Amino acid sequence: MPQANIFDKSTDILKARIDRAKGIVTQRFKNTKPYRKEPVSVEEQLYEYNTRGFEIFQQIADSQGAEAALLWQNKMEQEKARRQK
Repeated sequence: MPQANIFDKSTDILKARIDRAKGIVTQRFKNTKPYRKEPVSVEEQLYEYNTRGFEIFQQIADSQGAEAALLWQNKMEQEKARRQK
């Protein structure tokens, strides 16, 4: 059985540390707003939903799961119906 070289060992340790740090940062700053980033207006959200809704749906489904994507879609549909009244 060949021995793992020092580079592979150190890379694995570094990746494990980075993953732990990402997890901690994600937990601590879960519901915070990004620094110096203006919130997107509802009109802009609806425009994006109408023009490239399926792409956004796929991105949300890939990153956060299908349930989150369906919640987003329902929210956009409700807002769209509210604006049309």
